[in-house]
Amino acid sequence: MRKLTCMRMSAKMTILFSVIAACMIAVNSVLATLSEIQNILLYEEDNLNAMASKIVAAFEQNITVMGYALDGLKQDNDFMAALNTIYTLGEDMETTSEYHQAQNTLSAALFHEPLNDYFYRINVLTMDGFYLSSRYETIGLLENYSDELRTVMLRLPYLNERNRGLSQKTLVRPHIDPWFVARPISIYTLMSPAVYHGKQIGDMAGFRATAYDADGRLFHRSFDDTIDYSAAEYGSMTECSDENGDTYYVVKEHCSWLGFDIYAAQRTAVFESSIHSVILHHVLVSLLVLFIAEVFIILSSHQLSRSILRLTRKVSQLSDPTAIAERPLLPEEMPKVTNPRDVEMRELEDVFDKQVMELKTAMRNDAELRESNLRSRLNALQAQINPHFIYNTLNIISAKSMEAGNEEVIDICGKFAQMLRYSTDLRSKTATLQEEIAHVRNYLAL
Repeated sequence: MRKLTCMRMSAKMTILFSVIAACMIAVNSVLATLSEIQNILLYEEDNLNAMASKIVAAFEQNITVMGYALDGLKQDNDFMAALNTIYTLGEDMETTSEYHQAQNTLSAALFHEPLNDYFYRINVLTMDGFYLSSRYETIGLLENYSDELRTVMLRLPYLNERNRGLSQKTLVRPHIDPWFVARPISIYTLMSPAVYHGKQIGDMAGFRATAYDADGRLFHRSFDDTIDYSAAEYGSMTECSDENGDTYYVVKEHCSWLGFDIYAAQRTAVFESSIHSVILHHVLVSLLVLFIAEVFIILSSHQLSRSILRLTRKVSQLSDPTAIAERPLLPEEMPKVTNPRDVEMRELEDVFDKQVMELKTAMRNDAELRESNLRSRLNALQAQINPHFIYNTLNIISAKSMEAGNEEVIDICGKFAQMLRYSTDLRSKTATLQEEIAHVRNYLAL
């Protein structure tokens, strides 16, 4: 039963330490997971902010380079002279060689412009309806001075703003390309007036394709993006959703040159995937740590309870008085079963050994006392047996003397019997004076 109790104690220690270790590991894992999730959120927010800032910086750089390209065309004397020739000749002189030569000069300048690849398209328009583009393949057949062309130009309000300065550039916010492209493309435009000898003869426009719509929203995948950006805030990451219920983390940035907002978006599913990976990693690490801790706890519990188990067995073995009687009496001869490093258990064993030795001493003294009592009882019995034997002997002598008629022998036996009774009487330790006198008389008579 004591062995079972010790085993239960070992099991309780294992369970207790296991629960404590599991709770500590779980709390530490949760805190570490929350901290890492927070770091991932901050990292994601920093990435989206950096992406938005980079996009804004790229747009501003694009606008600057577009301005340089348009200024380069305006500083090309041959180009501007050819444009002035076309503006001066007009529609009526369109078939003349001079008109064709000027148009070829303009086309060569547009097609061989080093920065032409940087643009989606560069258009040159005169105020009377001449139109020349660096990319005819992106538009349909658009005839110069036609009603169709003038209709398109009238639909573009920025072409009709004649109140701007001769050197002022106009930046047009994102809009759909109106030049009869096969599919809708969002573009933004940098307009610059074509001025020749102080007179505006037309406009030059540089176009850049972008993923922005007319409301100034950046769509990272396609023009048909349906994310609701109304909850987005400047400089901070906000969760938005689209019409399908998919959620995104969005950062909003303002582009002052273009006058519209840029949105950097990332699906939350990507973030959730990272979170799942983090949680799985921490769960696996926690299980590994818990397994190692459990092995250590089991070994430690067994080590801690080993001395208790051994001492319990020793106590069980010495529970029988016979076993105590057979044990050595000297302390140095009693074997120690506890570990010396377990100070408390060793002190308990020393106390137990001391009690065993005291018990054995008491048992030995008790045995000696019982033996002495038996010897005294034997002596008393012998003392009782001897007078009776003498009395019987005297009675036999007295009887024989009576048969022989010897009264003197009978008197001697009587007096001797009285002396024996007086000497062996243990009922009282005192005697009367009369008894003492009678005893002396008997003695003197004998």
